[in-house]
Amino acid sequence: MPNRTLVIGDLHGCYDEALELLDAVGATSSDRIVFAGDLVDRGPKPRECVELAMRHEAIQGHHEEKHLQQRYRAGERLTPDHLATRRALAPEHFDYLARLPFMERSRSSPEPRGPLPPPCATR
Repeated sequence: MPNRTLVIGDLHGCYDEALELLDAVGATSSDRIVFAGDLVDRGPKPRECVELAMRHEAIQGHHEEKHLQQRYRAGERLTPDHLATRRALAPEHFDYLARLPFMERSRSSPEPRGPLPPPCATR
């Protein structure tokens, strides 16, 4: 099979489902895997999702951007999801997120509104 570029977005802490998806598409070490932001929040394994991205490529989504902006905000001023994510991530995870390139936003293609629960939150 030829080398492929696989772009996966919006993991939202759903690590097990990310692995299932990679298995379902038959991802191999010769594939380029790019995570298109929103690795964290909502799902149960944000740390594992960041570490998965660290083994491949990623861009910074708005969830990562928000965590970096609120990195030193008092915990009582965070939403429960954001506080859980902060507690799950170590300084090296935040440093990695800060180095990621930013996603591009377009006025002609606004972000979908929700929030919709990630698949792992509905099981």
